[in-house]
Formats: sequence, structure tokens, C-alpha cells
Amino acid sequence: MSRFKSNTFVWFCLFVLSGINLAFAAVPATAIEAGKTYVFAGVAFKASQLDADGSGIGQASLPFLDEIFPVRFEQLRLDEWGNIHSGRIYAAIAPEGFHPQTPAELAEWRTTARLAGAVPRLLDQWAAAQEITLGGHSLWMTGFELNPEGIFANLAFIAETPEDQLLVFRKEQAPVGGTGLEWCSLELALQGPVNTNDPEFPIKIKGDSQGTQSFVVFDCDGFKAFS
Repeated sequence: MSRFKSNTFVWFCLFVLSGINLAFAAVPATAIEAGKTYVFAGVAFKASQLDADGSGIGQASLPFLDEIFPVRFEQLRLDEWGNIHSGRIYAAIAPEGFHPQTPAELAEWRTTARLAGAVPRLLDQWAAAQEITLGGHSLWMTGFELNPEGIFANLAFIAETPEDQLLVFRKEQAPVGGTGLEWCSLELALQGPVNTNDPEFPIKIKGDSQGTQSFVVFDCDGFKAFS
């Protein structure tokens, strides 16, 4: 084969390969249709109202909780395999935020959320069914999100002191697998600092605003320790 023909063949191969790469790069991202059910990573979701940019409202079911939640869609696009290409789906939270200070406030928040069919959601019974111990404390899901990276949950671990004070530890964007939370390396940071209400032994527990954090740490069996 002459040098000219050899070079021509090489350029032809590069042209073909570049065309293949462009074809893969140009995989279309499509908008979802209102009223149609889709499944991503085991989560079924359906929009009831949608704007042209893929934003709107609907519902999603988390398989590990066997519950349906109201959700919002934000500029959602799917690829040809049904995976999320861009945008996100996130939980509608009721009431807005999650900042209980006392057991009475916590009970009120739970009732309000239940009536709205939204988060926050208590995960204690679900954890017990998985033989995950919580050390006598409670674990809440305060939000969740589906995006191109997977499924993530916002968590709050709440410990009640003898003075009826709540210590709230949080974790944003905790990864969720096919069967639920990934417990083995889970850490939640204290929202603080927190002053205890014990008049005989008042202490300040450092939180993340102090530059050093207090944590609750889990292993594969559940609650491990405060640190």
C-alpha cells in the first residue's frame, strides 16, 4: 500500500470513529409527559402538571418505604434509557423546613407532615425491619432528591435529653441504594452549638459553626456512637 493510500485509510478511520463518537455524544435528552409513569433507580414517578421546560409537580414512590410522596420536577430530561439526563426531582416538604426544639414540637411536625402526605418522615420502623438499631433515638428523612448522580436523602437524627431537649444531627445528600440508606459509613453532624438545659451540669456541645463538629456515627448495624 502506498504512503498516500495509507494516509487516506487512516484519515478515513478517524472520520468514521469521530462520527461514532458524535453519534454517542448526541444522544437526545427528552422531556417527560404528564400522566405517564417512569422508573429511575427503582423509584416510580409521574408528573401531574408540567411546564415546557420540564418543571412541574407530581408524585414519586420510594420502594424501600413503600410510600408515595408529592414531588417537584425541575427542568427534568431523560436519556433514551430512561435515566435522568439533567434536572432533578425533589420532595415537597411540609411544613417548610424541619427545626423542632421540643418533643411536643416534633410530634406536631410529624402530624402536619402526615396530613400533607409529605416529608419529614420517621424512619424508625423501617430501620427496625432492617434490624438496624438507632440506640433509642429517632431518625427522620427530611427530604430526598433524584438527579443524574442517583438518589439522595436528607436526614435528621434526633436525640432527646432528660431535660426534654432535642439534639438534632443532620446529613444532607446521603446516598440511597436499592434497599435504602447506605448505613456503614453514615455520619450526621450536630446542628449547633447547643447549650444543655441542665442547671446542675450546664455544658455547650460544639456544632459545625464552631469549626469543630460533633457527630453521630453509624456502622453496618446502625447507631454506633456520639463523637
